[in-house]
Amino acid sequence: MHHHVLVYGSLMRGLHNHRLVKNSQLIADMAITVQRDFFVVDTCRGFPFAVSGEYSRPCDTLCPLRGELYLVDSVVLQALDALEGHPSWYCRRKIGLANGLPNAWTYILQSPEEIQAIQLDTSGDIFLPVRDNDWRMHFTNAGGVVEV
Repeated sequence: MHHHVLVYGSLMRGLHNHRLVKNSQLIADMAITVQRDFFVVDTCRGFPFAVSGEYSRPCDTLCPLRGELYLVDSVVLQALDALEGHPSWYCRRKIGLANGLPNAWTYILQSPEEIQAIQLDTSGDIFLPVRDNDWRMHFTNAGGVVEV
């Protein structure tokens, strides 16, 4: 069985966890969610958190998630679940995509401890807001290396 998965962080092309999806079919190199109530933060650990808007801080701007859309098999989906700590750290959730793309799974932060830490950082000094929820742009602007 195959599954559509939206990746928005370290699983994207050129980033350090891409190895898990690199043999899967890339459906769209820019996919955007229909739902606009997310914010993404830089964890300063080399990967972002996508967080439901209900937990936003004054420094966060809610907007759609942006990422790459892949068609993965069940083995890859299980590997992604393991990486993301589904269902306790991140929760794999089905989400609608814009521009006629099929609905896809994506991973939204679920950990109560991490969510509480983000909410306590009201100014975004520790969990940095990612502008336009665009991790690749944020990562490269911060000096991160994207492999070609």
